[in-house]
Amino acid sequence: MSATFSFLKKSVVVTGAAAGLGADLSRAFAKAGAGNLFLVDQQDDKRIQYVSGADENTNTLEGVAAKLRTEFPDTKVHTAFCDISDESQVKSMAENIRHVLGSSSSNGLDVLVNNAGTNGGVSLVEDMQTSNWEHTIRVNLTGTMMVTRELTPLLKEAGAPSSNTTKANCVGGGAAIVNISSNVSKRGLPLRADYVCSKWALLGLTQTLALELVNDGVRCNAVCPGPINVDRIDQVVAMHAEMEGKTAEDMRAEWEGVPMQRFVESEEVTNAVMFLASSASSAMTGQAHNITGGFLMD
Repeated sequence: MSATFSFLKKSVVVTGAAAGLGADLSRAFAKAGAGNLFLVDQQDDKRIQYVSGADENTNTLEGVAAKLRTEFPDTKVHTAFCDISDESQVKSMAENIRHVLGSSSSNGLDVLVNNAGTNGGVSLVEDMQTSNWEHTIRVNLTGTMMVTRELTPLLKEAGAPSSNTTKANCVGGGAAIVNISSNVSKRGLPLRADYVCSKWALLGLTQTLALELVNDGVRCNAVCPGPINVDRIDQVVAMHAEMEGKTAEDMRAEWEGVPMQRFVESEEVTNAVMFLASSASSAMTGQAHNITGGFLMD
């Protein structure tokens, strides 16, 4: 069951928005009344292109956007094609968002959800290819940093209070960043060193941003889900099963051996993200919230 939050007339960016959790998050923000909703994801040819109102058959991202435009006509849905590991594409994406917000009545960017990432590979550290390691870190950590860096001025605009009240003391207002981390940001996991380290580091980035931006009225938190029951997890389960000589069914059953005996649903992660992005969590920053069916309890 979806929780109820209002983002009426707010401006929101969701990266990795073409499928899975990202698509579900995008729909949730549109349903909650977002005024400008920017869906960010990459194209196969990794070209930066800004599209608004293109043919819904252009690619998966525009297909998601087309459905949202039909279902939620009061939300202006924009698509930005961007490989977040490419600095020039990130800069172009951010500039396009600045242009749209600058020509609208919006006062900056209210919410940034850093959801884009890669699974990385499956390998022992002793067999790790440096190129694979660097690619995972580049996407999951450096890419998230670059997106946040380029959009921080817009977040600060939204974070500014309407009076002379100290920004850090504002209740119920401000802007929010929510980083999608992982349960492995708090533990080790054999065969996934590149992914694990990228997610540990993402929590460090989350806490640093929380401290750097607190006086600008911008909060930064993270969610740390267990395996999410979307198509992407099937690929990860299959990779581990092959490497460990198990069937995918046995591998999944092993991972479902948490207190709640199941994977996390996308809607459950979406609800947590919406809470952290909303004024309901106005006194929370620098936090890493577990959504693991009881697997992690710290």
